[in-house]
Amino acid sequence: MPPAAGAPLPSLYAQTIDVVRGILPVLLAGAGVIALTGIVPDAPVLRSLAFIVATLAGAMVAYAACLFVLSRGAVAGSEAFPLARSGSGVLFIMAWIFPPLLLLLVETILSEAIGAGEGAITYLSVVDGLIFLFLLARYGTVYPAIVDRGDPSLVAAGERVPTGAVFWRLLGASLFGVAVLLGILVLFFILDAISPPGIGFAVAVLTRLATFACILSIFVAMVVVLCNAYRGAYGPRPA
Repeated sequence: MPPAAGAPLPSLYAQTIDVVRGILPVLLAGAGVIALTGIVPDAPVLRSLAFIVATLAGAMVAYAACLFVLSRGAVAGSEAFPLARSGSGVLFIMAWIFPPLLLLLVETILSEAIGAGEGAITYLSVVDGLIFLFLLARYGTVYPAIVDRGDPSLVAAGERVPTGAVFWRLLGASLFGVAVLLGILVLFFILDAISPPGIGFAVAVLTRLATFACILSIFVAMVVVLCNAYRGAYGPRPA
């Protein structure tokens, strides 16, 4: 249960675990949907559609997490699904999927324009990711503002929080999540290596679901940071 107003703020790890437990049906559904997009044939149009569907699933998880935190646990689990059809729900989801789709478009155009190889594309992805985290730190409180029916303007979001404090927390949450993800992948690799023949498919399915559940949990941690910032937990933006 999220802390009551005025109560000491728990660690980001504890908050994230609490929110993941509170929205577990939504998170597992999102991980399942994203896993299913992996079976789409390798055609450009179909892969783009699969990416959009996966991004929508991630946005739904982020919306459920934001509802859970701002309502202090009153809106939990699958209760977020009907609320996603409301005006604020649709606006949140559209606002959430726009940045990654825009970054994908920019990345694709740049890689095609300069004929970049895999190394250059990886470098571009890292740079894009850091730029995205910085912009999220600066303007990301627009998401809880939408859910809370506050001022969702970028101007208000930019003046609301200290960018540096939010950025480092977002970066830390991302890196910790990636470390956990690598640990999960190593564990399943070992299990696959020592498992008897015939259950490799089951291990592969579990690996895929666990991978996407971990990635979506990183989204949850980011949402927790943004909601904390929206509530002023990290202090006001310096003048």
